[in-house]
Amino acid sequence: MFDSLMKFDRVTVLAYAAGQYADVMDMTSDAPEGVTNVLAVLAATALGRLSDARRILADSPSGCAESALGHIAKGNLDQLCGRLSDAFTEYEIGLHQALDEHLPDIVIYGRTWRNLALARFGDHAALDDLGRIAARSRTEGRKDEADRAEAFRAAGSVIVGRPISEESLQRASTFEPGMETLILASAMLSGQLADFDRFTDAVMRSEGVEGAPELIAQAIDRTGRTDLLWWVERHFKPYADFIAADDATIFPSLSDDPHMTPMDCARCDGRCCYDGVYVTEPEEERIRGFMKDHPGYFENVPEVFLEEGEWGFLFHGKRTIRVPHFYARPDFPRHFTQTKCVFALPSGECSLQKAATDNLYHPWKVKPELCWEFPLIGLFNDNAMSKPHYFGEPDPGFYDEDHPGYLSFMPCARVKPDGTSWKRMYRTEFLHYFKTKGIKR
Repeated sequence: MFDSLMKFDRVTVLAYAAGQYADVMDMTSDAPEGVTNVLAVLAATALGRLSDARRILADSPSGCAESALGHIAKGNLDQLCGRLSDAFTEYEIGLHQALDEHLPDIVIYGRTWRNLALARFGDHAALDDLGRIAARSRTEGRKDEADRAEAFRAAGSVIVGRPISEESLQRASTFEPGMETLILASAMLSGQLADFDRFTDAVMRSEGVEGAPELIAQAIDRTGRTDLLWWVERHFKPYADFIAADDATIFPSLSDDPHMTPMDCARCDGRCCYDGVYVTEPEEERIRGFMKDHPGYFENVPEVFLEEGEWGFLFHGKRTIRVPHFYARPDFPRHFTQTKCVFALPSGECSLQKAATDNLYHPWKVKPELCWEFPLIGLFNDNAMSKPHYFGEPDPGFYDEDHPGYLSFMPCARVKPDGTSWKRMYRTEFLHYFKTKGIKR
């Protein structure tokens, strides 16, 4: 792995590939610049040494390979700190820089980590890309890259609620200890492994882990082995503490209630798109430019894709045109029309988000603001910081008995007393909102 870096620091690169993260930190302690600087960040991230990783990142690398990998390293750290939107921004910068500089090894590494972030984001297609990376890398004899992609695919499968590959479980013993531990933890959490001793042995041999330390912490908790808590304390707790502190800054004056029904957009019928979406002129310009650059995703979108519209007394202005679409679920609201936004693909996916994701941009790069903010309709208003949501309240879209509302008919807006706090469920949206609006917390 990291062919573009091997000529600078072969020994340190090989140590990182072998999961010898503490050794990498020792090797780089006296050379805090360039390649060694970035490798030190990656190693510190795997070890859970959050403060060290952030300190080293403060010194921006200057070379092409180091700079591209430096952005990816920052994305990795953001991902583990629960800041997915920031991670996607860093991956976009780093991956496009690596593509421009013809650094395929950096691209594969960045795509692998980015796919794990996409799985956390609810994008099931990321697992397919991880499978492709693993298969191709294994065919080319690039075992380190293949093992990482396969282990991340196992972790991503657990995150989105899918079983892991039995082949991966069987092959895990040939991986470096951290990646083996991640696969075994994923298998335990998915109910596919009951061999606690095998998992315990892998934990004892690992020096931290790339990707998803929280899954290993959950698996350790499931074993009941208190003698393994040192691993959690050392390699996962720094991230858990950071996320908890970050959560405390999200609308701190508002209650954590209500709690919500967990939601997987990949399993939703996308009914929120039935009436199109209202867009601003700057958004229209960005969308048109993006369509011109990526026409293959928009073959069914006409040149004129906006129309004048209104939704009760809530919205009026230019919205995307609607096309016929059949919703098969029995709970589809009778007062909704069988239509969908023109940017919806036959699968129901948003073509704007899919095109951005497939081309290594932030998934929301050209997605209209009202789309990524939904169902947080309070963010549409001037009093967003004091009233960001309307969950568990009378539907603000209620017009009359024939038009009884909108928000309350959405699966992503259903209250559940023992569910997830609205703050935690929509933390990615809130953090993205704060950043795009320049709101300090």
